[in-house]
Amino acid sequence: MLATNHTIKSLLFEIIPEAAEEAQGEYPAFSQRDLYYGCRDRYLSHPNRPFHREFMLRRERDETDDQYEARRDAARRIKAPIDFKYFTSKVLRDYEDRIGPIEGMIKEAFGTFVEPHSSARLELGTLEIAGYILPKHTFDKILVVEKKTEKTKFDHDQVGERHDLGIVYSAGYATEALHDLLDTARDGDYQIFIWHDADPDGYNIVRNIREATKNMPVAIEVIDLGLTVEQALDLGLGGEPFAEDRKLGFDLLSTLNEVELEYFEGRKIRFEINSIPSASRIAYVEQLLAENGARPKYVPPEDVLQEEVEENYEAEIEWRVGQIIDDLVDKDAIVTFW
Repeated sequence: MLATNHTIKSLLFEIIPEAAEEAQGEYPAFSQRDLYYGCRDRYLSHPNRPFHREFMLRRERDETDDQYEARRDAARRIKAPIDFKYFTSKVLRDYEDRIGPIEGMIKEAFGTFVEPHSSARLELGTLEIAGYILPKHTFDKILVVEKKTEKTKFDHDQVGERHDLGIVYSAGYATEALHDLLDTARDGDYQIFIWHDADPDGYNIVRNIREATKNMPVAIEVIDLGLTVEQALDLGLGGEPFAEDRKLGFDLLSTLNEVELEYFEGRKIRFEINSIPSASRIAYVEQLLAENGARPKYVPPEDVLQEEVEENYEAEIEWRVGQIIDDLVDKDAIVTFW
């Protein structure tokens, strides 16, 4: 196949409008995965597909041209030139940044928000968050937890109820839906906390919420509970290595202290919150909340309390009167008589 001037991304930019129209059809909305498969199929069969630019692997030392091409052919056999992660994180983000939102496309839920007391759950997708309103006078704090798997522990210990704390169980970097939720909470004077792994991704999760970016243009004040490298060392946690060839971005490097630089840049060692013993993990989070100024139990304003008392009082009277009437009047006999 002849070489073309296209890159993978530039060709996908041409394909997206038609694929989006087909994905939507007669329906009001379609998912990113719907669009991905439509684009992928069109890309793989496109006459101008840039084979020469796919799988541009880094050459190994003393590697011949034949050996290099053999490795590229092997890569093509086991991996598609575009996968869902690359499509959503690189292609779609750039497309919407340059050209604008794709009409009808919804971003899939990537995390769950659980309200305290009611246990109401909200899946954090663009469709779900669009119509959501934070309940008034119920809780005044939100905790973002990087790991979805921690939900059973927080539920068991009733952390949300005991601290009037809504909890987000995330799965990595903040999505637009999560940003929208936190932005709404910020306007409502909620305290926002975050708890994450002590690794470059965990630190970047915090940074990407705190700093405005082209994809998330609103900076949100968030209280970082850690896990930090120093906290992990103080707790005596065992670290684990991460990819040697992983490069830390300048934006992250500029925020790290000497200890963090030593472990992330030098030793390439990370620490997970899961390495904190299960028996003490939730207690440790509650300790961090207290140390970082979490407010006490939420008390609604006096006028709201008064209104609630009056409403409950009226309901109680109505119920008691109903009970008395039921005791004095045989309603079944009246119905039978008529």
